Order: sequence, then structure tokens, then C-alpha cells
Amino acid sequence: MGNNIGDKHICFLVGAGVSAAGFPGTEEITKFMFDCEECYRHTDGRYVFAPYPSNRFKRYTEPVSIIKEYLRFLKRVISQYYKDKKVLNYEDLFYMVSQIADAESGEYDNPAIQPLLDKIRSEGFLDSWEKMGSKGEGLFEEARYYITDAVRHKLWLPLPEDTTYLFADASRDERVNMLDLFSLNHDLLLEQYFMKNNISIIDGFTTSNRDLRHWQASLYEKDEPKLRLYKLHGSINWCRVRNEANPLYSQQIVVATDPDYAKDKKGNHLTLLDKRSFLIGTVNKILEYTVKDIYFQLSRVFRQHLHVSSRLIVSGYSFGDKGINSVLINWLLSNENNLMLIIHPDISLLRRDVGGAILNKWKILVEKKVLRFIEKHFEKTSWNDVAGELWRSKSMNSKGRYI
Repeated sequence: MGNNIGDKHICFLVGAGVSAAGFPGTEEITKFMFDCEECYRHTDGRYVFAPYPSNRFKRYTEPVSIIKEYLRFLKRVISQYYKDKKVLNYEDLFYMVSQIADAESGEYDNPAIQPLLDKIRSEGFLDSWEKMGSKGEGLFEEARYYITDAVRHKLWLPLPEDTTYLFADASRDERVNMLDLFSLNHDLLLEQYFMKNNISIIDGFTTSNRDLRHWQASLYEKDEPKLRLYKLHGSINWCRVRNEANPLYSQQIVVATDPDYAKDKKGNHLTLLDKRSFLIGTVNKILEYTVKDIYFQLSRVFRQHLHVSSRLIVSGYSFGDKGINSVLINWLLSNENNLMLIIHPDISLLRRDVGGAILNKWKILVEKKVLRFIEKHFEKTSWNDVAGELWRSKSMNSKGRYI
């Protein structure tokens, strides 16, 4: 049984691998992005993945074909860099698209991208875009919107009926004083699961009005309930709005039943600024952790709470986020009592994907029992399985080896 505060403050870090059966993975979403035949650009700027109501308005579907052509070109460029080292997905493409869009707009200087920009201009994508009556550079930003909307569309799914997780049993365990669930997923699977099973959580949003919930980081400071959900990369139902009663200082992140027509408690209209308030990409996420306030707050809490805990359960995460990895390795090496328990159906397969500092120290972390494993699918793992590892002894034998 846990004997100190760190043992009783349990953290989870979950990624796409914990999603229920039937939820699309990165490969499926990437394929959909290129292969979908029914998509158009709505007049409000959204990309809608459905047949356009009328065939008379080609201008609403034409942007999609140009964006796909542009993304196929970038995919070839990225493939030349990686060769056969990895299977490319929408996260890789988004990172490349973001670098190009930010360099062209002047958001972030990136002289290294100039040869690629010259190559893009010679390919004719911008000429085709301008023939539609749009500014050529707009293609760079629209490609970001298209990828994000495709991801949002594919992940907006109901919870499968037979989905079961161990969080209910974990929250009832008297050995646990606090349960932090850090999720890298954008879907609503966990929220739906908690609601279906009447599990109370704190997710950082107010609860006084279920139709309009405001982000308020201080909610995490409450003592109850013990289960807290932190979506480190945002969520497909987060929106950025502005209160027109005080437009200069009122931008905020909300969860709204009807974000297009949301009003505050005084009846003031909230202008919807962005439905794409979640992070995708690869290395670009590290920058977003610092420049966007909500992600800065979440990233800070992740670091703070991890360092007052000595137990971390990781599942569904392939260790591909350099920012997250740096937090994990610093935590692992900060205290010899810390333990990271990985739940994965094939540990040898997972290890082949792990890189960087974690891979370099993998062997010694395993030898010292700092890194332990449960070789199962997450949804088939019970809380008893996990608890048995969390509080199992890491004592040394007479030869100085951990047992």
C-alpha cells in the first residue's frame, strides 16, 4: 500500500491507443483526408465532409481538389526526407503545412523554408488558387484548416456501447487521494464514458450552465472530485469566442451546445472566432505549449502535478511527442522512487518506435524497476492489474539488484 503522498497521487497519460474499437487511427484519418470524394468549403470557412447540396456551384468544391494536390506534393517531399524510416500521417503533414504558412505570413521567421516555397510556386498550385479569385498565399492557411476539419470530422463519434475502462475502480480506491488523467486525444470518448457511468470529474470548465461552459484553470485547485481530466492537446468541442460587450479583453475558450449562437448569462452575443481549438502536428506543438495561454497552463500543470506524484501509468502513447518526452524523462530521473507503468499489448513493438532520451535509458530504467509493463490492451486491463504493479516493492537483493 502507498505510504507517502507521491504514492497516493496517481497520474495517467493516455494517447490514441486507448480509443475504443472502431475509432479511427492516424493512418485511417490520413487516408480519408486524401480519398474522401464528398467535401466542400462552406461560406463560413469550414470544410464540410458531405455532398454539396447543388452541383451548380463548383467554386465550393474546387478548393478541396487544389488542397489535396498541394498536400500530395508535400507528402512526396516529406517522404524523400524520411525515406522508409516511418509511415507518414496527417500529423507530419500538418507540421510541414504549418511551417510554410507561418513563414509565408511572417508569423515565424524560417529562412530554411525559402527553397521549398520557390518550388511550390513553380508547381502551379498558387496559380490554380488565384484563378478561383482567392489570394494565392491563402492556400497555405486553408490547407491547415482542411486537415484540422478532416480530423474533427472523423473523431466526432459516439461512445461504443461496450466500452469499459478502469477509471471508476481507480477513483474508488481508498489508497488514491488524487487521480490526474492527462490525455493527448482530441475525441470525446472519455467525457462520454464518464457521463454514461456517472463518474464526477473536473475538466477545467465551469458547470453552472451546461449549454455554455467557460475554461477556468483554477477549478483544478478544488479538492473534490478526485478525478481530473486534462486534455493537453485540446478537444474537438473546444471553441474560441469573443464577447461583443467587451471585445478587446473577452476572448475565451468555451464548450458550447450551439457555439454559432452562444450568449453569456447577461444575454450578450458571443462571436464564434474558431472551432479549431485543438493541437495537431509534431514538433510545432512544442511552440504552441508556450504561445497559447490555455496550453501553457495545461503544460505547466502537467509538469507540476507529475513532480508531486511518484506513480505514472502510460497507455496508448507511442512516445512521438518531443515536448511530452522531455517532461517524462526529467520526471523519471528526478527521484529514484518514481515509477512509470506502461500498458501496451506488445512491448517489443512499442520499444521499436521509442526514440531519444527514453530509448537511451530504456535498459537501465527497466533494470532498476523504474519502468514496468503490463502487456495487455488498455480496455482489457483492470485496476487490480495496475494497483498490483504500482505498489509492488522495488527493494534490492544482496547483490545490489532491484527485485
